[in-house]
Amino acid sequence: MANHKISIENESISLFLKNSKQSQQKISDLESFYSLISGSEIVGNNSNCDLLVFKDEMWLIPEFTSGSDELMRLFEQLNKESNKAFTATLDNLPYSWRTTLFILPGIEPNLQVLPRSEFDKIKGKLMAVEYK
Repeated sequence: MANHKISIENESISLFLKNSKQSQQKISDLESFYSLISGSEIVGNNSNCDLLVFKDEMWLIPEFTSGSDELMRLFEQLNKESNKAFTATLDNLPYSWRTTLFILPGIEPNLQVLPRSEFDKIKGKLMAVEYK
């Protein structure tokens, strides 16, 4: 994943993919930001990723993507300043969102830009995590 990267500068977020595809959005256009925990620690199939939901697209960003430290700072800022940042759990990621090993879907998320409609597939299944 060395060629994948996310960067934040000048009030914009940019996502660079290995195939030179790029997406850029204004931070102000971010509708919601989920720090997502999927799977189960008990079964040993858990993974972490971030979901950035915009008006027309959604970014699925695995935990160890280059630049994710900047993303975590943005999450913390949004968590304090707005109602746009959430930590949530999901039983399973949709198969089309996962990496593949040969032809089998793995458990880890695959870095990608998806249509906003993909978020609707899981929206009702997300469970917010509240820290006390």
